[in-house]
Amino acid sequence: MCLMTKQTLTSLDDKHLGSVLTALSEPSYRLDQILRWVYRDNVATFAQMSDLPIELRAQLAEMFAIRSIKLESEYRSKEDSTRKLLFYTWDNHAIESVLIPRKEGYALCISSQVGCGMSCPFCATGYMGMARNLESGEIIDQFLSARAHIKEMGQDVTSVIFMGMGEPMANFPNVYTAISRMISEDGCHFGIRRITVSTIGVKGWVSRLSNSLGNVGLAVSLHAPDDKLRMELVPAVRNSPLAGLMQECKDYQYVTGRRTTYEYVMLRDVNDSEAQADSLAKLLKGQICHVNLIPFNQVVEAPFSPSDGDSTVCFERILSRNGIPVTVRTPRGRDIDAACGQLAARSST
Repeated sequence: MCLMTKQTLTSLDDKHLGSVLTALSEPSYRLDQILRWVYRDNVATFAQMSDLPIELRAQLAEMFAIRSIKLESEYRSKEDSTRKLLFYTWDNHAIESVLIPRKEGYALCISSQVGCGMSCPFCATGYMGMARNLESGEIIDQFLSARAHIKEMGQDVTSVIFMGMGEPMANFPNVYTAISRMISEDGCHFGIRRITVSTIGVKGWVSRLSNSLGNVGLAVSLHAPDDKLRMELVPAVRNSPLAGLMQECKDYQYVTGRRTTYEYVMLRDVNDSEAQADSLAKLLKGQICHVNLIPFNQVVEAPFSPSDGDSTVCFERILSRNGIPVTVRTPRGRDIDAACGQLAARSST
């Protein structure tokens, strides 16, 4: 558990930290030194900040903590090299991040909320309900903690996906601040094109993302080719018709030159028919996009079953035949409940 009472450095903006250093009669360059230690060198203690005066290190340690979450447990998949990280926040909420092996390094799937309020009936996090938004420091701390954790094994985080617990755009101010810190030169200096934000696409959300963060990657949780079914599978989009979402995605593609990734979980006898594949192909025709067909990962509460292999292959072929780039995603970390739709922080108390 993480019962922290001190303010954390990752939760402070530069102006606030700078004013603290000024009050301590420190020169202005101390701010740059501390930011480097926290975000580039990724230290866990003030004692490691070796170019700061010993007295200042002690003062800072009395006033602040460095990170706002604590890594409690790591779960390793026996099926592959996926790792699920369980963190506790200062107020004893459990959140999960997932490290997914790639050809080089790991992709990090980050959570943006404790639980989720979108209520998608095929997703374990949706059944948790919404507890609270994560603060920007708690979001970037997942990145810093995961990066430090796997660097001990000689690996690194090569991409970041906001596809963990929660809907990122429902907590956009904190997500924006965290991403800004990740990509800034005085932050982690992590490339924005290596970051993807996933959203269900409530009206205006895609436009807000592209207008605010430019070249950040976009993934849209689609899951249905028509409004009626989509509103059943993604209830929060009931006032956000597909026509408007598609236009926002086209605008994103035009402005950034980047493709939109559409996530489509395959549910037996719900959204996996040949007719629905044809409808999806028509919906996406002419777009710069890619479709991920996601095998449904069993969730105890969910009244769905995975599509069978033949249906998935047929669905994939119809999209390909219509010129829609498509991949059937390989499930990762199912044996540790780390696969898509399974994150629920069941270890929380």
